[in-house]
Amino acid sequence: MIKRKESLPLTAKFFLIFFFSAVLGIGTFLLLWGFRVSVYNLLYDCGYYAAVREDQVEKIEKGAANVTLNPVGWQEENSDEFEKLKKLLDMRNDYTTVVIYALDENGNPGTYITGAFAEMSESIWAYDFIPVNWGVHADMERGIEKIVQFQDQKAWVGFYSYDLYRMLPVYLGCSIAAGILVFMIPQFFYLRRKMRELMYLKDEICYMAEGNLERKISAKSGDEIGILACHMDHLRLTLEENNRKEQESKNANRDLIRALSHDLRTPLTVLCGYLEVLRLGRGDPQNGIRYVENCLHKAEEIRELSDKMFEYAVVFEQEEELEMTRIPVKCFQDQLCENIHFLEMVGFHVQAEICESGASFTGNESALKRVQNNIFSNILKYGDKRRDVKIACRMQDGRLHLSVRNHIRQERIQAESSGIGLKSAERIVKMHGGEIQCGQAEGIFVTEIVL
Repeated sequence: MIKRKESLPLTAKFFLIFFFSAVLGIGTFLLLWGFRVSVYNLLYDCGYYAAVREDQVEKIEKGAANVTLNPVGWQEENSDEFEKLKKLLDMRNDYTTVVIYALDENGNPGTYITGAFAEMSESIWAYDFIPVNWGVHADMERGIEKIVQFQDQKAWVGFYSYDLYRMLPVYLGCSIAAGILVFMIPQFFYLRRKMRELMYLKDEICYMAEGNLERKISAKSGDEIGILACHMDHLRLTLEENNRKEQESKNANRDLIRALSHDLRTPLTVLCGYLEVLRLGRGDPQNGIRYVENCLHKAEEIRELSDKMFEYAVVFEQEEELEMTRIPVKCFQDQLCENIHFLEMVGFHVQAEICESGASFTGNESALKRVQNNIFSNILKYGDKRRDVKIACRMQDGRLHLSVRNHIRQERIQAESSGIGLKSAERIVKMHGGEIQCGQAEGIFVTEIVL
C-alpha cells in the first residue's frame, strides 16, 4: 500500500502560483507608478531634468519689448501683431507652457490675456493616458513667474515646465518591465523546482533500466509528481522482489533437477544389477520372476522420475520452438488407439468413437504424443476402472477435435497431483494455436482439445 502525502493537486498549485505572481506583478507596477512624481523630483534634484530653462525666459523677455498686447490689434489672424506674439510664444520648447495675465491695480495677475501650452500636454498621449495636471502640479513650485515689459504695457508672465512628460514613457516602460519580471520570477522558480523533480525521476528511471534496483526513489513533493515517484519506487521494489523470487525459483529448479538426477541413479543401479544377474544366470532360478518384477518396478520408478523432470522442464522453460510439419490425422489416431489399448490392458473399459479421416493438420508429432501421454497418465493415476472412459476423436470444420471423459476414483489418493502434466499439455496445445479445456464436475474429469 502506497502512502500518499496530503497535498494540493499540481493544477491547483500552478493556479495559486500564477495568481500570487499576478498580484505581485500588478502590485509592483502600481507601486512604482504611484512614485512617478517622486522619482521625477529625485531626478530633477540630481540634475537630469530642468523645470524651466533660463535662456528661454530671457529670450522671450527680450522679444516681448517688440510685441503689443492690445486685445484688439493681435486677435485678428491677419494682423502683424498676432504674428509677432505667436513667434514670441513659439520660442519656448515642447515641454514648456507660457501664460500671460494683465496686471490689476495692485500689480497682481488679473485678466487672462493669452498663453501657449506645452505641445506635449496637448498630445493624445497626455490627454488619454496621463492627466495634464500631473505635470503642472509637479513643477508649479519650480515655475518662473515675473512681470515682463511688452511694447504697450507690462504683464504678468508665468513659465511652467512639463518635463515630467518626457520621463513618463520611459518610466512607464520600466514599471511594466519590473511588474512582468516580478510576475515571472515566482513561476520561474516553481517551474524550475518541478523540472528538477522530473529530471530526478528521469535519471532514476534510466538507472532502473540498467538493472540497478537498490537505490530508493524519494518523493520530493505530495502532488502528482510526488505520487508518480512513490509509484516508481513501489515498482522498483516489486521488480526487485520478482527478481529475487525468480532467482530463488531458478535455484530451486536447479536443486530439484540435481536431486532428481541423483535419485535416478539408485533405481538405475538396482535395475542394472537385476539385469546383470539375469543375463549371467546367477541366483536362484525360482526367483527369476521376482527379479523381473523388481526390474519392472525399478523401470517404473525411473519413468516417473524422468517424466517429472521433463514436465518441469516444459512448464518452466521460457520459450520453446517446435518444428511444425503436416501430420496426417491417421497418425494422431493411431497413437490414440495405442493408448486406448494400453488402458484396456490394465483393466479400464473404453468407449471409443474415432472417425477416420484422410485429412492432415500442422503440428509437431512428438509434442502431441506428450499431450496424449499426459492425458492418459492422469487416467491411469486417478481414473475409476469400474466406470467407462469415453474418448471421441473427429475432424470438424477443418480442425481436429479430441474429447476425453473419465470418472475419478472415490477412494483417497495418496499421491496428490501437482498439475504439471496438464500445464505441460496446455502449453503445447497453445503453441499449436489450439484450444484446451480441462475441468471436473460431479466426479467426472473432462478434457476437450481442438487443434
